[in-house]
Amino acid sequence: LTQEQRRFNYYHSRVRVQVERAIGLLKGRFQSLIKLRVQVKDYRAHLWAIIWICVLLVLHNLTIKIE
Repeated sequence: LTQEQRRFNYYHSRVRVQVERAIGLLKGRFQSLIKLRVQVKDYRAHLWAIIWICVLLVLHNLTIKIE
């Protein structure tokens, strides 16, 4: 691999770990996310899932401010 490819892989890996930790945190706090993957079968369900995740992110941020 070139230096540029190694650098990309390094930063990509770091970001991926952070994203996976964030998803794990949200799944621990909001149990409705655990089975969400199974329920997304078509475009409408996908759109609903995106909206639901956004709502949970807002609730998560409000919870942090209150705590």
